[in-house]
Amino acid sequence: IDEWLTNPLFAGLTDETAQRVDRLRNTAAGLSSSLRLAGTGTQEPLWNRLADIACPVLLIVGATDRKFRTVAESMAELLPDATVAVIDGAGHSAHLEQPAATVQALLDWLAERP
Repeated sequence: IDEWLTNPLFAGLTDETAQRVDRLRNTAAGLSSSLRLAGTGTQEPLWNRLADIACPVLLIVGATDRKFRTVAESMAELLPDATVAVIDGAGHSAHLEQPAATVQALLDWLAERP
């Protein structure tokens, strides 16, 4: 866990927000299965199907997560009805780094829905 949390992706997490105790509940078998079956390197690219999504989509991303902010912006261009919510003061784990701002982004988005 300590090695995993040193990954630059999680640089915005503090000791309080890293959820280390919760992460320690994971098993090696469960984590390896998750990475093997759902890791970004194993998922089939579905970019060509984004235009078929018929419901509104909210993409939440931390302001300092350059890679996934670019991904979210690219996805939004292909989705028929997408909103990108950029959470200031957050990186890859926006929901942990800035939980109140993440909830507010979701509430604002839901309020805009008919």
